[in-house]
Amino acid sequence: MSINWKQVFPLKVIVAFVVLLVFASSLKAVLHMVGAHLKKEPVPLAQPWYRLGEQVGPYKMEHDAPPMPADQERELGTTEYIVRIYRDTRLEPKQPGAYLRLHTAYYTGTIDTVPHVPDRCAVAGGAIAGVKSTTTLKLASPTLTPQEDGSLIGTTSRQSQVRVPGDIVPFRMISFTDPNRPDAPFVIGYFFVANDSFVASAKGVRAKAFNFTDRYAYYCKVEVAPIGVGDPDQAAKIVSEFLSHIMPDVMWCLPDWQKIQGDDQVAEGKQN
Repeated sequence: MSINWKQVFPLKVIVAFVVLLVFASSLKAVLHMVGAHLKKEPVPLAQPWYRLGEQVGPYKMEHDAPPMPADQERELGTTEYIVRIYRDTRLEPKQPGAYLRLHTAYYTGTIDTVPHVPDRCAVAGGAIAGVKSTTTLKLASPTLTPQEDGSLIGTTSRQSQVRVPGDIVPFRMISFTDPNRPDAPFVIGYFFVANDSFVASAKGVRAKAFNFTDRYAYYCKVEVAPIGVGDPDQAAKIVSEFLSHIMPDVMWCLPDWQKIQGDDQVAEGKQN
């Protein structure tokens, strides 16, 4: 029995298939021509988190949390993180804000997930979320020198120089109440460093870290909780000063974005 190929593969199906092939080929060529990268390549940390300064300005590390259990790491979505308690040595230990909890979590090469944030995690742990707001924190300390392009040059705890994207940090803050201690509200805040920019939301991460023209992508959640502080305004002031001292060390651990972009341009030039 002979096969009627026209019935098996009608002309309109063949035409549609050819059009799709041409479109896919043309799209790939266009994306290459304009330098677009739909799939992002990972970028490793410049320094492991454990090298973050143990003494930054007046803040001294008091506790370095051990690695999380494997199931918690899977939920977090990364093994590149750190949880530390720093103490402001200028304050008495019992004063509100004398201790701060710092949590950083690093992600690269993927747009599938945005790191867990206190909005969900603290509530899942039993806390009751209250007022949520986004404020701007000003970075200013003797270790930060403003540059003409709006960035800063920061001096790390190891006395090395590093670029900080800018002196304004959009900071997301949430007030919480522990049902077991309703008279002791607390504040947790966070922001992201995404491809050398400061952003306050997951939407901002996607916009900054996944620009089509960038071959690489990374983002890092920086979460800070001033222990014993329930007033958002007071918390913002305390965190702003802490970040002014710790950010050079944080940026020292993160990838050197300008170097990455420069190396990528050289590579693109050789390919062309």
